[in-house]
Amino acid sequence: MTHYLNGTLLPGPLALGHQDQDGLFETLLYNGANVMHLAAHLRRLENSLDRLCKERPQGLGLDSVRETMLRLLLEDGLDAAPARVNLYCLFQENRASLGIAVQPFQPEPGKQYALLPVQLDPVPARAHKVLARADLNAARDSALAQGYDDALLHDAAGRVLETSYAALLLRLDGSLVSPAGLKLPSTALAVTRELLPVQEREVLLADMSRCEYVYLLNSLRGMRPITRINDLRFEPDEALCARIGHVLTDLGQRGQTAFLKI
Repeated sequence: MTHYLNGTLLPGPLALGHQDQDGLFETLLYNGANVMHLAAHLRRLENSLDRLCKERPQGLGLDSVRETMLRLLLEDGLDAAPARVNLYCLFQENRASLGIAVQPFQPEPGKQYALLPVQLDPVPARAHKVLARADLNAARDSALAQGYDDALLHDAAGRVLETSYAALLLRLDGSLVSPAGLKLPSTALAVTRELLPVQEREVLLADMSRCEYVYLLNSLRGMRPITRINDLRFEPDEALCARIGHVLTDLGQRGQTAFLKI
């Protein structure tokens, strides 16, 4: 295993320190040929750096980051198969460091998800992909311990937000709806908005029973059906998941996909 830190390829895993490490990160899919939607991830990362008044580390450019990611994948023998690519901006003593790490990734193309509602009141940091994720990890661990795949996060008023690591999309009252609220701006949802008419509005837990379909959106997983939320059951919409999933996980499909009608 090799990692990149501040201009150098180094042996071994990238050491991130404790779970409250000050930093931002992005997780991307390498699909065996391309690092998917790198420009979108960099835009989100740079927006967070600006909003949080953080220094930009050296080397944070589209071409240089892509080249380094591909070098790491080749160095670790992961260039011919799907892989998970993590991009880090680490902050310590007023210094910004750029780190990149890669690891194998096994897609689960047929997986359907079950979510457990977990109350987790939003905080400003949730609008950024921060490394300090103890609360999100605890919510997910609670769901996993009870036999679910992830937590459906909602606030004290019952407003639905997202999962611990993915965006939500609902087929609600005949429209595709993204729950509004303080949450991470999803790159996968942004790509989906280019192809589908998506509304953003407040969604309550009580509204979930009216959903025809529920979807999970994630840079690694693409679009996958959510078929269970606590005691609620939903039919999987595999057709739409496949169509959007191609765009999210296969760069070669991007230019061939027109605005989709549903």
